[in-house]
Amino acid sequence: MLQETHLNKEESEKLMKGWVGQVYSSVYNSKSRDVSILVRKNLNLVVIKSHTDQEGRWVALDAHLNNENVAIMNIYAPNAFSPDFFHEICNVVRTIGNNDIILGGDFNQVRDPQLDKSGNRQGTPQTHTAITMQS
Repeated sequence: MLQETHLNKEESEKLMKGWVGQVYSSVYNSKSRDVSILVRKNLNLVVIKSHTDQEGRWVALDAHLNNENVAIMNIYAPNAFSPDFFHEICNVVRTIGNNDIILGGDFNQVRDPQLDKSGNRQGTPQTHTAITMQS
């Protein structure tokens, strides 16, 4: 799973080299955002449907992995207070409807705001609450 690839649609297709058998991307523009899921050639993954947003922040797959239904999602969350983004992510996963979920990406969050040493995390506790309430 890649975030902030800064690739347009044509450039994201160039990711399919060597070990990569499938590429699923959500592109915004070459200056910001964009996420991709790269799938290894010999992985037993059959994608039923891919879902993307218009802002290049997430790509989700409704798939069969080794004959099991699975939702696979890669996100690049906004770095500002954004509980609505996480509500959207949860709704997308629910819409896919698979019990097994693989979720990765850049959440732009910290697990424990008290341990965050960056000092620049305004709004983190509210967004953290939005994430944990959706699980």
